[in-house]
Amino acid sequence: MSLNLLSEKIIIILENLEYKKIFIFSNIANDLLKSLDIRQPFTRIDSISKIEQSIDDDSMLLMILDEEAFKLEQINTLATIKTFHQDKFIIINRYKKEKKKVDFHNTLMSFGFKLLFTDEFQKIFYDIYEYNIIDYKNKPEWLNSDYWANPELWEK
Repeated sequence: MSLNLLSEKIIIILENLEYKKIFIFSNIANDLLKSLDIRQPFTRIDSISKIEQSIDDDSMLLMILDEEAFKLEQINTLATIKTFHQDKFIIINRYKKEKKKVDFHNTLMSFGFKLLFTDEFQKIFYDIYEYNIIDYKNKPEWLNSDYWANPELWEK
């Protein structure tokens, strides 16, 4: 896969979200960010601790992370960010296959992120995650007003 194809997939994801502003945090030198054709104006955030103050309801947050450079203590900050920014939140995680941290993936999944896809470019892998509180959990069929409002159906 080429970097352009990976970028095209990411652009499709971004185009399917509604937002007025885009904020980008990255902890890597960004060949990927340069290849993204982001048509909206965007603001780069240089510190993960500044994200909370920068984002608002009309914005989209894109984090491009190198898993090796991401520090464990930043996980708590990530949890706080997703608590206050509950939709339009994309994480691109870059790693080398032999150094993938399963804990990082498991942590993101436990926070409610969905792994959209994984791609590889020149032996470097990219996992693309999305967090959206609206589709955080699939609603079971039985969880609807019919069962709550009709006690005669409770036995079913």
